[in-house]
Amino acid sequence: MFISMSVIKMDILWAPNIYDKFITFGTELSLYQIEEYKEDSVEQNALKLNDELAANLLSINNEHQYLKCVSWCPKTGYEHLLAVGQANGKVVLTSFNQQHDATGLVNREFVPRHGRQCNAVCWQSGGDMTLLAAGLDKYRSDNSLCIWDVHKSGSGSHYSDDRRSTGSIVDLSLFAHKPVAEFCMSEVVSSLQWFSHQPKTLIAGVNNKHLRIFDTRTQMACNPLNAVTKAVYGVTVDPFHSHRIASFVENQVVIWDTRSFEKPIVTLSDSRPIVKIAWSPTRTNLLAALGKDSPTIKLHDFQHTTDGNDEIEPTVVDRSVLLNGQSFLSSFCWHPNNENNILTVSLTGRIKCRLTNHNLRQTYRCTEEVFFLATKLSLRSATSSKLFVRKRCDIEFVPLMKPLKCCSRCLDANKMNSEKTDR
Repeated sequence: MFISMSVIKMDILWAPNIYDKFITFGTELSLYQIEEYKEDSVEQNALKLNDELAANLLSINNEHQYLKCVSWCPKTGYEHLLAVGQANGKVVLTSFNQQHDATGLVNREFVPRHGRQCNAVCWQSGGDMTLLAAGLDKYRSDNSLCIWDVHKSGSGSHYSDDRRSTGSIVDLSLFAHKPVAEFCMSEVVSSLQWFSHQPKTLIAGVNNKHLRIFDTRTQMACNPLNAVTKAVYGVTVDPFHSHRIASFVENQVVIWDTRSFEKPIVTLSDSRPIVKIAWSPTRTNLLAALGKDSPTIKLHDFQHTTDGNDEIEPTVVDRSVLLNGQSFLSSFCWHPNNENNILTVSLTGRIKCRLTNHNLRQTYRCTEEVFFLATKLSLRSATSSKLFVRKRCDIEFVPLMKPLKCCSRCLDANKMNSEKTDR
């Protein structure tokens, strides 16, 4: 997923398969681990995320300058392996414990023929998860979408001319072969993401006017799957509906269906320029968007209906949530496993973990007891301490006659309870 560090001063990422660790990055990479909050945690310099969670700083990696984008490897056994895209176009594999590199990949570098800014970097999200894609600024007579296999190394034929001219001794095993696939000759690539259900296929925002889908096996773009649009930033694939794509430009979020890619299915406008969007990995049809210099995150809940065999344009229910006090937010990220948990970082570096409670659906019984949807698997009573686990996820709810002014906390297997969100 593409994050422009020229827009976002500090970004934040949960580990894709270590559910109690996250990183922040701006001028350096910082690794944190979640623990239960205790009063003495403050004395240990832990960050208080909410009333129940704190984050301990484990390590700082400041070896890489001019960071532009970061992608965390999702492959099991590669839990601390990061790909870092830099202003000179170089993509470097790094970690926080480089003395104990079980992967053998740390410090490996992937360098384009001509140096220019790396705008986006992304690990393959399905299959072997060994392919790494980078999107670069435009350069005449050179491709700007490069895909490398991180396990192929050798001749170092693609490291830059300035390094050769220095005459310095370098370890050639750290440099990659030429990319396994290259696209977008003399074009700029602003954002990109892999499809998990088609692990050799990815989508990219190209030349400020196209969304294109590429198949790395054919060495060419999938010509029918090309959308003409200025919304080429932050392209992201819905984890529950692989045909649904979201992207943004200026103050607009645009939703696409690759089965009918000629025009968007819906366009959403905001009062502020958009800086980041992300689909929820735990709740279907839910997209979060952050505006520039905004203290709130806007949640877009897509509700699809059908008329016979025809699918009607989705209805979108929007709600803004205040997740980090009144602080302007720099970025956010969903927890990959715990439902409705969002981690935010402010422009001043303040980090908070909150529960969104985005879809407070309600039901009403003849006993006048009120229930709401605590998580997608449980119901909680608003008038008692009762908690009911749902056996199925397709239960319909009858709207309550009057608003329910309360909030809930998510209960999950990892005990990652989050602070109540003010409504």
